[in-house]
Amino acid sequence: MNRSLKIALILCSVGVTLIAFAALAVFLVVGDFRRAWDTSDRASRDEGVSVGKGTNDAGCFERAIERLREGRAGAAGVRSRPWIQGCFASATPTVEFCADAPPSSDTEASLRWQGERCATKGFAALSLCGAVADEAQTYCETRTNSR
Repeated sequence: MNRSLKIALILCSVGVTLIAFAALAVFLVVGDFRRAWDTSDRASRDEGVSVGKGTNDAGCFERAIERLREGRAGAAGVRSRPWIQGCFASATPTVEFCADAPPSSDTEASLRWQGERCATKGFAALSLCGAVADEAQTYCETRTNSR
């Protein structure tokens, strides 16, 4: 076998081995991040459940907005969703909180409703508040459908 061909084969083998190790490392790191993310989601949800036991659904929305203002919702507010889901799950339902919530299938009305909810709290329509308002609408729709 030609010497150049042997060198090329060795280099290709080393390259493939390095790529395999790199892929394994990425797989392990992503798995660790996912487990940490899931744990953090559970902790946020559990905290929301605890708060919800002492308030109603409107109180959950108010507290979620406070968390956003104070920056306690986590990185970029992503922890606001599991938190408010947990809060709504254990909170006392009120009639007025969901009175004007449109079905999520009506996209235009949904965006308007969410935007109005956020605007009354001093947030722009396209802000972290939108995720909280979206969860509120989902909660209201679930309540409406379960009656």
